[in-house]
Amino acid sequence: PQPAIARAVVDVVTTLVGLGGESVAAVDHRLDDALNVTERYWRRSAGVLPGNETEAHLADWDRYRSRMLRATASFDLIVMPVAPTVAPAHRPMDPTDYIYTLPASLTGAPVVVIQCGTDDDGLPVAVQLVAHRWRDDVALAAGMALERAAMRS
Repeated sequence: PQPAIARAVVDVVTTLVGLGGESVAAVDHRLDDALNVTERYWRRSAGVLPGNETEAHLADWDRYRSRMLRATASFDLIVMPVAPTVAPAHRPMDPTDYIYTLPASLTGAPVVVIQCGTDDDGLPVAVQLVAHRWRDDVALAAGMALERAAMRS
């Protein structure tokens, strides 16, 4: 991600640690795999993925989901960029614009997106707080805690 986005992730993690959280480790979200599964889903939804590839696509999606759920099982919350850059100027969307949102989408994880500053040009910078499936309360509580901390500073 752009430096402003990377700084925002570090700042949010630092704030959460200051509020009593624990920073443990980075998670490899296998973004290339997530993009591959998603692009094949789009082709399947549009009816252009050959039928004989559908079963392989579903198996790959399930493998990705299972692998990510195992990789994140010991974490209550994952802090990651929403996008690699701040909001782009008007231009056609590119799949890399939202690549960081794919892991949560493919695993069914709840997400809270919070604006946590601006870049040098004054454009908004946001991060996403990703919790375990069915733990919307964790993502929402972390988002509320960050908002309260921002209001105090």
